[in-house]
Amino acid sequence: ILTAAISNRLYNHLQKSGILTDKQKGCRRASRGCKDQLFISNMIVSMVKKLKRKLGMAWIGYKKAFDSVPYFLILAAMRIYRVSPTIIQVMEATMKKWKSEMLLFTQ
Repeated sequence: ILTAAISNRLYNHLQKSGILTDKQKGCRRASRGCKDQLFISNMIVSMVKKLKRKLGMAWIGYKKAFDSVPYFLILAAMRIYRVSPTIIQVMEATMKKWKSEMLLFTQ
């Protein structure tokens, strides 16, 4: 419930401030952007198989989307965009417990 409350407050702040770009449809609520991207990717994979071509593809899980960005930069961006200090404090405490796991699947 706490995660949902933080998510809602952040989303509302991003919407009101006009920070969320139209190009990031996968992040917008009531948007089919993410599903559309999955469908397009699926079609590309099908075409590549049919044409017997090579394809490299990578997916980043939403939960780990920020692993390539240093945490202090995420916190700095939150301060720049005037996210509630309470949310920043919660995120800062939570980030200390984050860990990464990398899996490689090949065919």
